[in-house]
Amino acid sequence: MKKIKIILILVLTILISGCSYKELNDLAIASALGIDYENNEYIISAQIMELKKQEKEDTSSALIYLGKGKTISEALRNISLKYPNYLYLGHLELIIIGKGEINHGINNSLDYFIRTSDARNDALILVSTKNKAYEIINPNEETKEEFPVKDIVTTIKNSKERNGLVIEKNYEELINDYLEKGISQILTTIENEKDENDNYKDTILSNIAVFEKGKYVKDLNKESAISYNLINNNFDNVSIDIIYNNKDVSVSLIKPKCSLDLKLDNNKVTVNININVEEGILNINDKNILLDKNFLKDIENITKKKINSYINDLINFNIENNTDVLGLKNIIYKKYHKSYKKFKDKNIYEIAKININTNVYLYKYGNIYKSFSGGSHE
Repeated sequence: MKKIKIILILVLTILISGCSYKELNDLAIASALGIDYENNEYIISAQIMELKKQEKEDTSSALIYLGKGKTISEALRNISLKYPNYLYLGHLELIIIGKGEINHGINNSLDYFIRTSDARNDALILVSTKNKAYEIINPNEETKEEFPVKDIVTTIKNSKERNGLVIEKNYEELINDYLEKGISQILTTIENEKDENDNYKDTILSNIAVFEKGKYVKDLNKESAISYNLINNNFDNVSIDIIYNNKDVSVSLIKPKCSLDLKLDNNKVTVNININVEEGILNINDKNILLDKNFLKDIENITKKKINSYINDLINFNIENNTDVLGLKNIIYKKYHKSYKKFKDKNIYEIAKININTNVYLYKYGNIYKSFSGGSHE
């Protein structure tokens, strides 16, 4: 009986939709969308998924649709004046905002996607502060293969968890951040890497860009990016380098369990950033020292200081640029609503007392020649 119901539902769905295979082939299904702004108009570039099989074996060139207009919606509509198929954004995976629109301010882009129902709300958003979006999607190089949308999406997810240098943000999340009070918006940047002869080499994820109400401010440095992802428990395993007795030591930070607590008392703001992270030693020249308890304790303390310096870099970034990447004012708005007006125009990082409480736990040590242990070395 249950199987019959499922079959009936599927049949009804097909009948109601009335969508045939032929109609599907009349759609230009976009997997990536680029937004550029230059000469007072928008340029929309869309990479199209081809449903029909190509007769020729060589299918390396991407199928790109282009449209121009005074607004984003006009640019999208104008695509239909040049191409026979209707542009469909229901399977959109990636949106790239180019440097021209960033300099212009991404408010109009956000405004369009707030109101449109055409695009998927889980399409990932990237920005390029160095390239046009069209150059990223279609750099027009003979050696360039079709822009690898799925590879880029996978790289974002893996880089967030393994490098701590990027974030994964879809346009619904970005719009929510934009509409929230007291929080700066952040997005991963993408660019075309070039060789020494200024020729296209590769497409890379490069950094985290900070925006304040749609206006580009600055990129986070490596240390600030890692500390942001650490505080927000965004990664699974990230390696950093520390110095021990003038020698480089690589350690891994694993599965952070961190929290941020803000308290407001008599208009005095106190913020406690609580860092709890496991640590493993990845690389060191002297293998025998791995069994020395004093060395192990030193490594924990050095790593702790390194993490604290990373977090201080992020705090200083917010002080210098009058941004609020961690959303401290948003916490005040939600937790102490009546007091929000007193702080909304202030640099909260300048006036708050911020305590960094870091606990590093070395969970694996030793070497293959003598012993390999897990757990505390106390």
